[in-house]
Amino acid sequence: MFLSSPVMCAYQKIWQRTEAKKGLQFFLQMLCCSKMTQKTRVQTERIYIMLTGKTIILGVTGGIAAYKAANLASLLKKQHADVHVIMTKNALEFITPLTFEILTVNKCLTDTFDRNFKFEVEHIELAKKADLAIIAPATANVCAKLAHGLADDMLTTTLLACQCPRIIAPAMNTRMYENPITQDNLRLLEHYGFTIIEPASGLLACGDSGKGKFPDEGLILEYILRAIAYPKDLAGKKILVTAGPTQEAVDPVRYLTNHSTGKMGYALARMAMLRGAAVSLPAKLRCPRLRLSILSASKAHTTSLRQSPPGVRNRTLSSRRQPSLTTVRQSFLMKRSRNPTAI
Repeated sequence: MFLSSPVMCAYQKIWQRTEAKKGLQFFLQMLCCSKMTQKTRVQTERIYIMLTGKTIILGVTGGIAAYKAANLASLLKKQHADVHVIMTKNALEFITPLTFEILTVNKCLTDTFDRNFKFEVEHIELAKKADLAIIAPATANVCAKLAHGLADDMLTTTLLACQCPRIIAPAMNTRMYENPITQDNLRLLEHYGFTIIEPASGLLACGDSGKGKFPDEGLILEYILRAIAYPKDLAGKKILVTAGPTQEAVDPVRYLTNHSTGKMGYALARMAMLRGAAVSLPAKLRCPRLRLSILSASKAHTTSLRQSPPGVRNRTLSSRRQPSLTTVRQSFLMKRSRNPTAI
């Protein structure tokens, strides 16, 4: 949402003359009442659609996770990418080419010697116009072929001719993935410029549990966006972004905080990452066993007694009544309005 200069000036004046809460409420009312123009809608859509005009080769190999590649193709198509799917012979046993042809509106390539095409060396022409090539899922067999330069089908010949960014998303049994030969092949692919997405851990289709699951499609999409969505004008830069709520202690028990979700900080960090920067996003992760919504000292006392053991609950604790956080906040705002430079 983009606000005009007069609206921003009016908002700034109201913010200076009133308390923070009233100014924020007025600002939100202006956002809700303002109408989004067609130009603003187009600008907003461009923020989320990042692959317009990009050509992506999606290689699908013969693993049980081949069916998940259909969801990845759909995500890429929603980003307005031109997706071309190449399937190996074994991948045809798990999912049909018709599925990808419907999702991508392009012919699915399966055979190097297919005669039903226009006169051109198809794997070379496709490699020339590709902005990115990704194999998801990638079996141990295909990883070994690419690591040693073998090209005996449509997928491997096309990948061998590609000079664009190349991504590999391995998916296989845990023992196959942890085999030293497979690990050497993956390191060799990284040496040759391939990006390797580490597989997820969990219960596999064969019944084993461990590393080797197909990575989440959203994670794969983030790798693709980082590779080709934006020019890398921040490459070599190191950026530190803090996000989320802050806490300022009033005394050893109470503190002043805010309702920040950290979404803006996360969005800034993500955009800097997409533009090539090395981003650090420190976060204080707190995972308590029980989360309580406490806004006053009296409620804290009542809640703690309710959650405490019966022996402690029956005790009578006489303590001086503490002011609530609302009272402390009002006092803080009053002091700031009287003398802004003192705080």
